[in-house]
Amino acid sequence: MVVTPQSAHPLQCWWGMPRRIRLDFMTHATPRPCDMTGEMDNVQAVSWRQRPRGANYAAWGREHPLTPHYQQKPKPEWLPVHPQPGGIGYHHWLGLVLASKDGTRLPAATISKWHDGRGMNIGASRARLVAAGYDMDNMKARGFVESEMPLSSALDQAGRDRLDDLAKQLVESADQVANLLRSAVRNALFSPGATVKLDAALLNAVRERLWEETETRFFAVMEAASKGEGEASDPERVGWRDHLRAAALALFDEAAPLSADSGGSASARIGKARRLLGITLAGYGPAGTLLFDTLQLPAVQPKETKKKRSAA
Repeated sequence: MVVTPQSAHPLQCWWGMPRRIRLDFMTHATPRPCDMTGEMDNVQAVSWRQRPRGANYAAWGREHPLTPHYQQKPKPEWLPVHPQPGGIGYHHWLGLVLASKDGTRLPAATISKWHDGRGMNIGASRARLVAAGYDMDNMKARGFVESEMPLSSALDQAGRDRLDDLAKQLVESADQVANLLRSAVRNALFSPGATVKLDAALLNAVRERLWEETETRFFAVMEAASKGEGEASDPERVGWRDHLRAAALALFDEAAPLSADSGGSASARIGKARRLLGITLAGYGPAGTLLFDTLQLPAVQPKETKKKRSAA
């Protein structure tokens, strides 16, 4: 049965009934302890029955005020975001606190309301966001995910816009570096002809580690920016870039160590991958240029070759 927002009470967004479950009760002559609470009672639930084809909540996207939503293009329907095994962190900022760049991920309505008004009346570092939910796999709960993080605030709209722009730059640049690190580790550990996907568990673990290693610094930068005035200065962005670079290279060395036991071909791969990663994080090449553009840092000028200098 299709249940639309127009044909049901709005509170059903809190108490959805997509699957019908009935409890079977039994009355005993004398009170018995409940297996869950230990309370004594004559009436107890002894079994349950399940019936398929319950309510089909069509077009209920964005009805739940505490749930962020996403959209799968070209489909117009908005779907609720479910927690994943990797947990919740600042890498979910775009979609959890702010709308994603392409507009396909939106924060919960309560967060948007706070962001657009009430957040400007709260001092810096006082507001905090708690994000939690069940990590589900085919209607089975794999675990409960919970995270708490500070919400940076500003006293006016100009300050709010400045913080939003900075958060987007930090998150997007970290995402770029995480992808660069994952690719570098793959190139270091496996030969070019190896059929290893970028979403392999080992490579994804390295990528997730970068988010973990830089999370504290992200919130520190946001807190400092919320207390300041004007645009974020170049030193702040350079400091973030340097922090990303140091974390990425450290994680690369951990995942692809170069030692005396490494074979000749392996050593060459590892050395080349690390060198290219360092060059890219310094702002060279298309990926390095994109990273610096994201952080609004001046483009790196290519070094003159000896041949060019002698010709001059």
